[in-house]
Amino acid sequence: LIDLTKFQSQAQLLAIGADRLKEALEIRGMKCGGTPADRAGRLWAVRGMNNADIPSKLLVKGGAVV
Repeated sequence: LIDLTKFQSQAQLLAIGADRLKEALEIRGMKCGGTPADRAGRLWAVRGMNNADIPSKLLVKGGAVV
């Protein structure tokens, strides 16, 4: 699990690469499509949130949050 609080900017998060971003989204039950910038943006938007607080619009429909 990637600790999002260790990143100081969305650009730093983007630097970890598309595959790791996708994995981080999947672990949280979030939508994981789009460009790497889209993925980093979604993760950045939930930085500091508990998984239970993630807005439903960012979650996969029918997916369970881990």
